[in-house]
Amino acid sequence: MAAFLTRLPFTLGAGVGADADAWRLVLAGRMLADTGVYQASRPPSYPLVELVAATIAGAPWWVYPTVTAAVGAAGALAFGDLLRTLQVHPWPVPVAGYVLTPVIYRNDVTFMDFTWSLALLLGALALAARRAHLSAGLLLGLAIAARPSTAVLVVVVAALLVLERAPLATWARVFASAAVTTAAFFAVPAVSYGGLRFVFAYTAAVPWPVAAAHASSGVWGAFGTIAMAVAIISAAYRLLCSPPHLAPRQKQWLLASLAGIVATLAAFAALPLEAAYLAPVVPLTWLVLALTVPVAQLAGVAAVVALSSFVTLSPAPAFGRTVLHDHADRVTAARYADAVTDALRDQRPGTIVVAGTRMPQLLALQPRTVLSGAEFTLPDRRVGIAASVPLPDGPTLVYSVDDIAPGDRGAPRVHVRGVRDPASPELLVSNR
Repeated sequence: MAAFLTRLPFTLGAGVGADADAWRLVLAGRMLADTGVYQASRPPSYPLVELVAATIAGAPWWVYPTVTAAVGAAGALAFGDLLRTLQVHPWPVPVAGYVLTPVIYRNDVTFMDFTWSLALLLGALALAARRAHLSAGLLLGLAIAARPSTAVLVVVVAALLVLERAPLATWARVFASAAVTTAAFFAVPAVSYGGLRFVFAYTAAVPWPVAAAHASSGVWGAFGTIAMAVAIISAAYRLLCSPPHLAPRQKQWLLASLAGIVATLAAFAALPLEAAYLAPVVPLTWLVLALTVPVAQLAGVAAVVALSSFVTLSPAPAFGRTVLHDHADRVTAARYADAVTDALRDQRPGTIVVAGTRMPQLLALQPRTVLSGAEFTLPDRRVGIAASVPLPDGPTLVYSVDDIAPGDRGAPRVHVRGVRDPASPELLVSNR
């Protein structure tokens, strides 16, 4: 409950989020609810969260992040249950550190799939610790259905079963239930988009210096990164030179958690796009530290990491943006989208509006009848007129991130009422 209450001030009045992917989830849910036709929010599809979006389609905007915050709080409860089962004392310290880690805090107050998949993963691990293997596999499958990249964390469960020398029947219960659950959710996306090819429809090249900056400060915050680095060095020293006394089961979970951290970092190396991709590292790291460093040091690290959720050296991503900065971005994005929506009403039919990453948000703010026959799955980042949604008796919205498409370069550009978007390229209009 405490974790949920910390999120409430940041879920009201800020819309679904500043990230276009959150609005893509909303749109996918609205299309499914209104037409019964499935359209993925983005490759490789996120069917569980898209189904949730369909269930709450039409609800006030504050409902979306508030529901996500509740799911995040459930994940914190699962993490606490896991620590209690492993007899980690005092378990509230790493749980508090987890709840107040910047990347977890930020994701819990927007409608994104990261929180959903991580909460279900923590539930699966808590059940695995209690040796409820069938239920653990079910939640693991749901976690993958919420965010497919969570499949990387199968390494944690597999490592545990190996270390525990689990019989073949146990392996079958875990992975058969996980596979059946995952297949059930991905059956429709696979049929709709040509099987596994859709999974690899999106790639991005990100410079590694940028990725490294986001991976550190984006996860732990400006001051938390330093405190966590010191704690990790301390934990490594103790493990190598003065191993702490751990029960056999605690050693198994320590090794399995390290395997999960390595697997997540390897996956991030393949697509180092944003710090949220590293969210699964957070509870696993807190578990490792809880088993290896003194309680006083652990509490100090938790306090510094929590401080980093609200205080930073600079709002630039390389220095770790705070929850307050993120909230301000979401409020600004909501006001901007409302202003542009008003401006669109004055544009005559035939006007081409290059909406950029705001296109999903602008579409979501249209009346539900507008989208009844629209298609908005747009995996290409530079698609121009080919990916467009005409508004009835109004302009046509076009998705483009970097620039207007080459075939449209000759068209004049004018600003819509001088509206500017501080978080993304300014909205452009070509009059034809």
